Amino acid sequence: MKKYLFFAYLVVVIGISVIPIGSSGSLGSVTVLDLLRLDYLLHALAFIPLVSLWRLGFPGHPWWLVITGGIILASCCEWIQFWLPYRSYNINDLAGNIAGVLLGFIVAWWFKR
Repeated sequence: MKKYLFFAYLVVVIGISVIPIGSSGSLGSVTVLDLLRLDYLLHALAFIPLVSLWRLGFPGHPWWLVITGGIILASCCEWIQFWLPYRSYNINDLAGNIAGVLLGFIVAWWFKR
């Protein structure tokens, strides 16, 4: 059952990454002053559960694999948007995704102790 929860989470995160959101350029146009927009925080929050769900579904996987796989998934979700005409790639979104994976690791590690 825990594996299904992990895979359902993956479907949702990847689905959110590829569906059209708003008008073209509405979330992609940023200035330096927008460095900490709510959008970036939402990207991080979306990836925080990844590590815990992965560890619950696959407890035998080592931490380094989970973190590396999470960073690759977070990068791919943003990279896919580069190729979609109705989405936009944003390096700050990528940083938010990766920060979420790393925060998820810290949370999972803290609760494991």
